[in-house]
Amino acid sequence: SSRRLDSCTLDPVTLERVREARTSSPYLILTDENFGLLKERDVQLARGIKEMSRQGWPRKLYHYSAKIVTPEVKELVEALGDLGEFGISFQTLEPEVAKKIKRTNASREDFLAYLSWAKERGITTSTEMIFGFEGETLRSYLTGMEWLLKSGVDHIYSYNLKLLSGTALASPASRESAGLKTMWRRSDRNYGRYDNQVVCEVEEVVVSSNDFSFADFMEVRCYGLFLELASGRGYLTELMALLRLLGIPAE
Repeated sequence: SSRRLDSCTLDPVTLERVREARTSSPYLILTDENFGLLKERDVQLARGIKEMSRQGWPRKLYHYSAKIVTPEVKELVEALGDLGEFGISFQTLEPEVAKKIKRTNASREDFLAYLSWAKERGITTSTEMIFGFEGETLRSYLTGMEWLLKSGVDHIYSYNLKLLSGTALASPASRESAGLKTMWRRSDRNYGRYDNQVVCEVEEVVVSSNDFSFADFMEVRCYGLFLELASGRGYLTELMALLRLLGIPAE
């Protein structure tokens, strides 16, 4: 649902607004990309949603936890249990790239500790990477992905860099500095017929830069497709776990 949950003290009315968001879909999506940032308020909301799920809805919750893993983030993730995932996003594992995009990631040591904590509690873990940032090469990206595959995280998602109008990355200066070349595509599932008109959304995707070629972009696309089937959707999770135990690179 597009209904917005305001930053307010949690009360029965707030949870009622979540119930009102129910549709025929068994899924609930929270568009708050820093769930847990409001600490105890978000923990209470997570507990309320989990209690609702015991009554039949939602069957699955999609959300993004706050980028910095605090005790409250752990608490709400534990409260949700198998209803959601403990997502720890990286976007890039190349330090210089992270510095250029002004992103603060968890250290690799902390990441492994979070995975261990979640595994002890039976909580599903996930992470994501984005290909296309300035300074990222095909080799550095795949090296980062290989490390994640060996880490034991349950699900890994690989995305292409999209340029959103009004953001710093989409500015003329940024495009020129990184040598960004882009193409347009229809957004996944964002289309339909409304008031007898066919309507669809499109997105601008970076397909080459000073650091990678269009051929590199296509290679990552093929890699990402297999990764989505093997790890993202989990069809080959057990095989990948066995390969890790045998010390065989998943790449």
